[in-house]
This record gives sequence, C-alpha cells and structure tokens, in this order.
Amino acid sequence: MILLTDGAGNVSMTGMPAQEESARIAELFEQAHLKSIVINMEHAAFDRGLAQKLADALGGVCYNVPDLRADTLLLTVKREIDA
Repeated sequence: MILLTDGAGNVSMTGMPAQEESARIAELFEQAHLKSIVINMEHAAFDRGLAQKLADALGGVCYNVPDLRADTLLLTVKREIDA
C-alpha cells in the first residue's frame, strides 16, 4: 500500500476519535503483513509527526515529499516493495 497523507485522521467511519480509528486500522494492516509506504504530505513547518506515527503503526516506512523528487519517487517505491 502506498499512502499519501499528512497522517491526520479527519473523519471517523465508526464514531470513535479519528486518530484512534486510524491507529486501529493500521494495526490490522500490519498484522496482515501488508507492506506499506507512507509519503508524508505535511509541510515541514507544520509537521506534527503524524505520518511517521501512522507508518510506525503500519510497520512501514515514511518518506517526506521534499525528500522525493518526481524522477526518484518511482525508484524509491520499487526499492521498498522489493525489500
């Protein structure tokens, strides 16, 4: 799974707090051994670490948008998938 996000849960599907719900869902993905790559879309000046926290819960890696140029994004994703 490739997830582009700022990590902030905005709307709950179940009525529980959105951040709690996203953490629980992330644990299910991790338990299913689904490989996950999180691309943090949050601007560095406003980054609260939520995308990294989500990546950790998913058991995946987190990259920041400024660290990925268009020409290297595909190579980075392929490398992570093959790892």
